[in-house]
Amino acid sequence: STYNRSTGVGNCDGLIKEGYSDWRVPTIQEWLTLGDYRFDGGTALDPSQFSQVANDWYLSATLTQEAAPVMHLFHGASGNTTWAWTSNYYYLRCVRGPQWVGAPVLTAVGNVAIDNNRELMWERTDNPTLRNWTAALDYCNGLALDGYDDWRLPNIREAMSLMNLNYNLPVV
Repeated sequence: STYNRSTGVGNCDGLIKEGYSDWRVPTIQEWLTLGDYRFDGGTALDPSQFSQVANDWYLSATLTQEAAPVMHLFHGASGNTTWAWTSNYYYLRCVRGPQWVGAPVLTAVGNVAIDNNRELMWERTDNPTLRNWTAALDYCNGLALDGYDDWRLPNIREAMSLMNLNYNLPVV
């Protein structure tokens, strides 16, 4: 079955499964933590953990602030995201538990920005040199900045944690 945002929220809110009644629609950030981004030809959602993964879009609870009523969607096969009107119909999976911490809480200190939610430290200034993956690894591993020399290239989930998903086109 497919749902628009209103019917999806109602379905999850009223769901009683495995003895639990605190189900909700996942945020786009929660969806992004599930994606398998190895690009090995499989689906973004691990089929050994998730049954009946649709090669289609799933609802998220995340609305954009730019053009309400617009929500973010997650693609079950590719792991991509997009946005659409909340009145359109898409697939639904409910989640329970504490909501994932959204946007980073950044504190600027010198040439670095510290994400206090995830205990990560980021370079504050973008390095304009284009690099392939190996060169990017070498750059990060050799970086010495503000007295720190233990830098590394972020993984995909860490890099995505910087995205501002309050807009139709996510921005850092």
